[in-house]
Order: sequence, then C-alpha cells, then structure tokens
Amino acid sequence: MSKDAVLMGGVAGARSHSGPCREAAVEIQSSVPWIGFPVGYAVSGILLTIFGYFAMILAQ
Repeated sequence: MSKDAVLMGGVAGARSHSGPCREAAVEIQSSVPWIGFPVGYAVSGILLTIFGYFAMILAQ
C-alpha cells in the first residue's frame, strides 16, 4: 500500500496541487503520500521551464 501512496503523492506533486495528496493522506491515515510530492513538484517545474523556453524559441 505504501508504494501506491508514494505514487499518489508524486502525481499530485507533478500536477502542482496538494489537494489529492492531502486526501490520500487522510484516507490511509498516514503521511506517506507526502514523500513523493516534492519530487514530482520539482521535476515538473523544471521541465515546464525548459519546454516553455524551447516553445518560445520555436514560436519565433
């Protein structure tokens, strides 16, 4: 069950929204989903910045 909870936190982090992570933590009565949240949040932020830059370059 903890592997699924970490995955749920990672998906919530990638979507930059803490609501699903909070709900998963309440549902399973554990803070395990918060382990995956920062990783997904950071990776999605970096990729959005990089791909946004390339999209801007290609649009010119």
